[in-house]
Amino acid sequence: MARKELLDIAAQFSAYEVKFSDEKESFDIINPFGKDPISVVYHEMKEPDTSYIVCFSCWHIHLETVNEVVAYVRDILEGRCGIIEFYNNGHIAMSTELDTQGLRELTFETLAKRMGVGGETRMSHYANYADSLKIRGWAQDADFDARFIKDEQGNVSIQITEETAT
Repeated sequence: MARKELLDIAAQFSAYEVKFSDEKESFDIINPFGKDPISVVYHEMKEPDTSYIVCFSCWHIHLETVNEVVAYVRDILEGRCGIIEFYNNGHIAMSTELDTQGLRELTFETLAKRMGVGGETRMSHYANYADSLKIRGWAQDADFDARFIKDEQGNVSIQITEETAT
């Protein structure tokens, strides 16, 4: 049953190159720009329910239904959803998903609003704990590296340091 459901999910993305694992318990949607693929993994739980794990960059999410998986993957492929990763001295500190619209105008304040509850207080904590961040997405303007810059007054800004090649 799981393999059939994975085949059904993969069929939704026939416009992309899809590679199945040898055991057919997972597949990757290959990014045509040479960046991170999207992986879909079937994961059987102890309960009679099944679960899927969708992985992109260093983020993963557990989803229960085929429809949830298809919708989430479409959000990544169509540039509505991306991943933000926070780093401290080159080591991953945390990651979460992020609405990718308007990321070129990213400021500390706009990122704080996107991060939801806690806003600037939460972002100030991240800026104190992390020194850089990576935005990962399939949209051209949603795949870059940046760092936090603090001035003498303690104000924080974001400086893009590297755009990944497309």
